[in-house]
Amino acid sequence: LQFFGWMSDQFSRKGLILVGHGIMAVGGLLYGAAGTIGPGSTALGAVILSRMLVGFAMGTRSSAQSYLTTKSLPEERSQNLGFAQAVSRTGLFIGPAFNWIVVSLPDGVV
Repeated sequence: LQFFGWMSDQFSRKGLILVGHGIMAVGGLLYGAAGTIGPGSTALGAVILSRMLVGFAMGTRSSAQSYLTTKSLPEERSQNLGFAQAVSRTGLFIGPAFNWIVVSLPDGVV
Protein backbone atom coordinates (compact mmCIF):
# COMPACT_ATOMS: atom_id res chain seq x y z
CA LEU A 1 0.00 0.00 0.00
CA GLN A 2 2.78 2.44 0.84
CA PHE A 3 4.62 1.58 -2.37
CA PHE A 4 1.68 2.54 -4.56
CA GLY A 5 1.06 5.69 -2.52
CA TRP A 6 4.67 6.70 -3.15
CA MET A 7 4.34 5.80 -6.83
CA SER A 8 1.21 7.92 -7.20
CA ASP A 9 3.08 10.85 -5.63
CA GLN A 10 6.01 10.41 -8.02
CA PHE A 11 3.89 9.88 -11.11
CA SER A 12 0.25 10.56 -11.83
CA ARG A 13 -2.52 8.57 -10.18
CA LYS A 14 -4.20 8.05 -13.52
CA GLY A 15 -1.04 6.59 -15.04
CA LEU A 16 -0.53 4.30 -12.06
CA ILE A 17 -4.13 3.07 -12.31
CA LEU A 18 -3.70 2.36 -16.04
CA VAL A 19 -0.47 0.44 -15.44
CA GLY A 20 -2.15 -1.52 -12.65
CA HIS A 21 -5.04 -2.46 -14.91
CA GLY A 22 -2.58 -3.48 -17.62
CA ILE A 23 -0.77 -5.77 -15.18
CA MET A 24 -4.13 -7.23 -14.11
CA ALA A 25 -5.00 -7.90 -17.76
CA VAL A 26 -1.70 -9.70 -18.34
CA GLY A 27 -2.24 -11.74 -15.17
CA GLY A 28 -5.77 -12.64 -16.25
CA LEU A 29 -4.64 -13.71 -19.71
CA LEU A 30 -1.83 -15.77 -18.22
CA TYR A 31 -4.30 -17.41 -15.83
CA GLY A 32 -6.63 -18.23 -18.71
CA ALA A 33 -3.82 -19.67 -20.81
CA ALA A 34 -2.17 -21.62 -17.99
CA GLY A 35 -3.79 -24.89 -19.02
CA THR A 36 -2.30 -24.65 -22.51
CA ILE A 37 1.21 -23.66 -21.42
CA GLY A 38 2.46 -27.09 -20.52
CA PRO A 39 2.01 -30.09 -18.28
CA GLY A 40 2.10 -30.26 -14.50
CA SER A 41 4.43 -27.91 -12.73
CA THR A 42 4.73 -25.52 -15.68
CA ALA A 43 0.99 -24.85 -15.68
CA LEU A 44 0.97 -24.57 -11.89
CA GLY A 45 3.82 -22.07 -12.06
CA ALA A 46 1.88 -20.02 -14.61
CA VAL A 47 -1.18 -20.00 -12.33
CA ILE A 48 0.88 -18.92 -9.33
CA LEU A 49 2.65 -16.19 -11.35
CA SER A 50 -0.66 -14.92 -12.74
CA ARG A 51 -2.21 -14.69 -9.28
CA MET A 52 0.89 -12.88 -7.99
CA LEU A 53 0.65 -10.34 -10.82
CA VAL A 54 -3.03 -9.69 -10.15
CA GLY A 55 -2.43 -9.45 -6.41
CA PHE A 56 0.39 -6.96 -6.94
CA ALA A 57 -1.72 -4.86 -9.30
CA MET A 58 -4.59 -4.79 -6.80
CA GLY A 59 -2.40 -2.46 -4.76
CA THR A 60 -3.44 0.31 -7.15
CA ARG A 61 -7.00 0.07 -5.84
CA SER A 62 -6.28 2.59 -3.10
CA SER A 63 -4.94 4.99 -5.73
CA ALA A 64 -8.14 4.51 -7.75
CA GLN A 65 -10.28 5.29 -4.70
CA SER A 66 -8.13 8.34 -3.97
CA TYR A 67 -8.47 9.51 -7.56
CA LEU A 68 -12.24 9.04 -7.43
CA THR A 69 -12.42 10.96 -4.15
CA THR A 70 -10.37 13.82 -5.56
CA LYS A 71 -12.39 14.12 -8.77
CA SER A 72 -15.83 13.87 -7.12
CA LEU A 73 -17.80 16.83 -5.85
CA PRO A 74 -18.08 16.76 -2.05
CA GLU A 75 -21.83 16.13 -2.11
CA GLU A 76 -21.43 13.23 -4.59
CA ARG A 77 -18.32 11.66 -3.06
CA SER A 78 -19.98 9.00 -0.87
CA GLN A 79 -22.40 8.04 -3.63
CA ASN A 80 -19.55 7.64 -6.16
CA LEU A 81 -17.43 5.57 -3.76
CA GLY A 82 -20.43 3.41 -2.88
CA PHE A 83 -21.18 2.84 -6.55
CA ALA A 84 -17.56 1.88 -7.23
CA GLN A 85 -17.65 -0.58 -4.33
CA ALA A 86 -20.96 -2.05 -5.54
CA VAL A 87 -19.56 -2.56 -9.05
CA SER A 88 -16.46 -4.23 -7.61
CA ARG A 89 -18.51 -6.62 -5.46
CA THR A 90 -20.86 -7.39 -8.35
CA GLY A 91 -17.86 -8.34 -10.47
CA LEU A 92 -16.65 -10.66 -7.71
CA PHE A 93 -20.01 -12.41 -7.88
CA ILE A 94 -20.50 -12.48 -11.65
CA GLY A 95 -16.98 -13.70 -12.49
CA PRO A 96 -17.22 -17.10 -10.78
CA ALA A 97 -20.86 -17.50 -11.90
CA PHE A 98 -19.83 -16.88 -15.51
CA ASN A 99 -16.98 -19.36 -15.11
CA TRP A 100 -19.40 -21.98 -13.77
CA ILE A 101 -21.71 -21.46 -16.75
CA VAL A 102 -18.86 -21.78 -19.27
CA VAL A 103 -17.44 -24.89 -17.58
CA SER A 104 -20.92 -26.48 -17.52
CA LEU A 105 -21.38 -26.15 -21.29
CA PRO A 106 -20.91 -29.30 -23.38
CA ASP A 107 -17.65 -29.72 -25.27
CA GLY A 108 -17.43 -27.88 -28.55
CA VAL A 109 -19.92 -25.13 -27.64
CA VAL A 110 -17.28 -22.60 -26.61
